[in-house]
Amino acid sequence: MQERSIAIRQVLVIVLLLNIFVAAIKGILGYATNVISLIADSFHSVIDSASNIIGLVGITIASRPIDETHPYGHEKFESLASLFIGVFIFLTVIEILSTVISRIFNPVIPQVDVITIIFVLLTMCVNIFVTKYERKMGERLKSDILIADAAHTFSDLFATSIVLINLILVAFGLYFLDSIIAIIICAFIVNVGVKVIKENAF
Repeated sequence: MQERSIAIRQVLVIVLLLNIFVAAIKGILGYATNVISLIADSFHSVIDSASNIIGLVGITIASRPIDETHPYGHEKFESLASLFIGVFIFLTVIEILSTVISRIFNPVIPQVDVITIIFVLLTMCVNIFVTKYERKMGERLKSDILIADAAHTFSDLFATSIVLINLILVAFGLYFLDSIIAIIICAFIVNVGVKVIKENAF
């Protein structure tokens, strides 16, 4: 049990560092180019990092030995932490929508170049690696936390794919699509949030 918990924590630390890297790249690019959908996507990656921290806390509690107040162990805390990941997913939606509303009233023309697109592609490659690695380790270790978090990262991959398309369109002057794409990202995030909560609440 202790070895399993250590292995899960190691996976979460690796994923946390990668998510921080991705969030930083998206955030820097988003604010540098004034692309609202990319800024929103950076918030999504920040929530990924937050969910990793919750996962670390959850698995640490779940690994505690059986005691008088918890005769069946602490494993349920791992599923509870998975539910918190679902909550953080919905917080991402709130962040995105607030940013969209703000940009509608304070419009800014985005500036996109080839370097921006290349770096976004790099973050997608990192997300693909994280999703496959975390899900594989989650199934191997039978961890609700890793499987739920892999699903969250997968939603980030979908969102970033849409952002990438948006960047190309913005480069051709279709600025009005930026806010629309940001709202579409919200739909993907909500979908994954519902799945994570359903899988761990019932």
